[in-house]
Amino acid sequence: MTIRADQAMITGHQAEATDPATLAHLVLQLCTSLQLLTVVAHRGGPELPPRQRVTLQLLVASGPARVSDLAQQIGVSNPTMTGILDRLEARGLIVRERDLRDRRVTIVRATASGAALITREAAPFPNLRRALDRLDEPERVEVARSLQLLIGAISTELPGRAPSVKEADDRAR
Repeated sequence: MTIRADQAMITGHQAEATDPATLAHLVLQLCTSLQLLTVVAHRGGPELPPRQRVTLQLLVASGPARVSDLAQQIGVSNPTMTGILDRLEARGLIVRERDLRDRRVTIVRATASGAALITREAAPFPNLRRALDRLDEPERVEVARSLQLLIGAISTELPGRAPSVKEADDRAR
């Protein structure tokens, strides 16, 4: 019943939904719902503190990276990133290797254990999949398109992210 009430509230405010403040509120509601799914799935919370989890998620999703690049992406200093990596490495979730082309550079990659932990932390997503199954195909297409647009817009706000060639061209116009 709560879902239907929320749906009615959102549907009833569709005209206002284009206002950035309203959209931000809806995204915050989405984030809160996803966090609640995570807490329920993990019975108390995820296994990693937020910065360690985000670092490991980046490595699993994007592959090996330089320490300085990770620090820049997450918005922390290199020494802070080194501490985060120390804790992940102590748990066997990442490994650090010298770059073969430039031995001054350290490359970090997730281990199989690190990837498995991220998969376990994604445990609430079967619940999310069931919720998405309640949408019909055109609604799922709309959600996918909207999420892709939102992720792209958010990514431009992340520290250390250079604009894509298309974005640079769009800005030049």
